[in-house]
Amino acid sequence: MQIFSLQEVMAAVNTPEPVKLEAIFDGALKWNKKTFKDKGTLTWWLELELTDDDFCISAFFKGASKMKISIEAEFKLLYPAQEPLIKEEKKDFDCTNKRNKYEVRTMFTEDEAKNRFENGSDLRFEVDLTIVKENNSEKSSVEPKPEAKQEPTVNQ
Repeated sequence: MQIFSLQEVMAAVNTPEPVKLEAIFDGALKWNKKTFKDKGTLTWWLELELTDDDFCISAFFKGASKMKISIEAEFKLLYPAQEPLIKEEKKDFDCTNKRNKYEVRTMFTEDEAKNRFENGSDLRFEVDLTIVKENNSEKSSVEPKPEAKQEPTVNQ
């Protein structure tokens, strides 16, 4: 889970240009050659993008697989003493082309998050990702577990 202070979020919202708060998970998932008949390393990272009236959470990954992949993402916005706000997204990618950066994204509007944060509280979210690889009509799925974590940084 990545935590951004309310002060960081408000400072980003009040700037004239879009600001991304970025948390990077590097080397989060190593593909098992025996399981997937493929080898390589995926790099995962999460980005929070703030605008005047909403914010988006994106889950990115980079890596080549030479097959079709589906990403299922569950984005949870966590609130103190309240039920989380959950959004689910699913996206299919054809990794046989040359592109190697993929994104699954969801948006939370100001109305959805209204009155959810008290002064001094943190913005907390969790993202659960499931990758489904299709290879010769066989499906395999794996849930990535971030191994290396970095503190969130503000990019301008």
